[in-house]
Amino acid sequence: MDIEIDRLQLRYASLRVLDPGRVSRLAASISQDGQRSPVLVTAACVLVDGYHRVSALEALGRDLVCAVELSVPEADALVLAWRLETGRRKSALEEAWMLRELLETHGWTQSALATELRRPRSWVSQRLGLVRALPDSVQQSVRTGRVPADAAQKYLVPMGRIDGQGCADMVQALPDAVTKRQVERLYCAWRAADPEGRQRIVAHPALLLKADEAVAAVPLSVEEKLASDLEGIAGLCRRARRQAREVFGRPNSLLQRAWTQATEAMEALREEVARAGS
Repeated sequence: MDIEIDRLQLRYASLRVLDPGRVSRLAASISQDGQRSPVLVTAACVLVDGYHRVSALEALGRDLVCAVELSVPEADALVLAWRLETGRRKSALEEAWMLRELLETHGWTQSALATELRRPRSWVSQRLGLVRALPDSVQQSVRTGRVPADAAQKYLVPMGRIDGQGCADMVQALPDAVTKRQVERLYCAWRAADPEGRQRIVAHPALLLKADEAVAAVPLSVEEKLASDLEGIAGLCRRARRQAREVFGRPNSLLQRAWTQATEAMEALREEVARAGS
C-alpha cells in the first residue's frame, strides 16, 4: 500500500546508522526505476524498517512511500524486521541499539531476546556490552556517520571501557568524519602512550593524524620497501612456524603444493641476493 510520508512515525531512527552515500544511491535508483522494495510499518504507521528508503524519497521530494503493514505488536515488528533483513547487514552497534530498545522500552528479558532472535544469550550480552561501554556522544557520532560503526566497535569500545570520558573527548575533538584506519591509528597510539601522551592524543587527535599523513606523503626508498617486504616475510614465517606442528605430517596435497611454492620462492630470493653480491 502507499501511505503519506508525513504520517510515518520515525521513532526508531536512532537505531540506524545514517549513510548519506547510500541515501544518494537509493535516490538515484528510485528516480530511475521507482521504489523496488516496500518499507515495513506497524498498524500505527511506526516505521520499523526502511529509513534509508524514506530519506531517499524525501530527498526526491516524494510524498508517498510503498509500505507493508505488519499486524503484530511494535516490539515483535522490530524483531520481525530484523529477521527479514535482506539488504545491508546491520552493524553490531545497530543490533545492540535494537536490543537495548527492546529491553528498556518494551520490557523484554535477555532470555526472551535470545529466543526470539534465535541467538545464544552470550551474543545478546556481548552486543549490549558494546553500548554500555561506548559513551552516548560517541554513539551519536556513529549514528550520523562521523565515525564508522565497525571502527567504533573494534577500537573505541575497548578505549571506552578504560577511559570513557577520554574516548568521548577525543571523538568530540575530531574536526571531520574519520575512516576506520584513522580510528585504528588513534587507538593504537593512545594505547601505547604514557598518561601525558594519552592526554595530548585525546585533546588534539587531528594533530596525530596530520603527522601520519605527512609521513605517508614521503615516498619510501627502494631499500626501505625491500626491508618492509622482508619484515613481512619474517612475520609470515613466524606465524607459519606456530601452525606447523599442528598440521605438518598429515596427508594434504594443498599444503604440500603451498610448501613447495614457498621453498622455491625463498630459494629464488637467495639466488638473487647472491647475484647482487651482498
